[in-house]
Amino acid sequence: NGTIVGIIGGVGNTEIGPAFINGAEGSAVIGIISTNPAYLMNAEADGQAVGLIGRLPTLVKGRGRKMGAPVYLSDEPGIGTTSPEEGTPEIRIGYILEEDAGDSDTPTLVECFVKV
Repeated sequence: NGTIVGIIGGVGNTEIGPAFINGAEGSAVIGIISTNPAYLMNAEADGQAVGLIGRLPTLVKGRGRKMGAPVYLSDEPGIGTTSPEEGTPEIRIGYILEEDAGDSDTPTLVECFVKV
């Protein structure tokens, strides 16, 4: 499904959920929800497969996308961006692997190389 997930919440109230930038902080990113994992560790565990590294379809919004452009965590839960908001931390998720990945502020699935 391409959602960027991370450890969210505060002390004593943490869970895995859609990662996002919140003011001057960001969620601790752990991966991307994958519908077609190459290797499935902990297959007996409950929940969705989370891709940690490699080529993964990722939900991304932004303008001026091109192959090799970095993808950062955005302020929208579970979505990456090619244009982080000024004054927010630049938490890099990966790099776009498509030559023409669109040019939109609407999140779309884009093939990225991810290493979180």
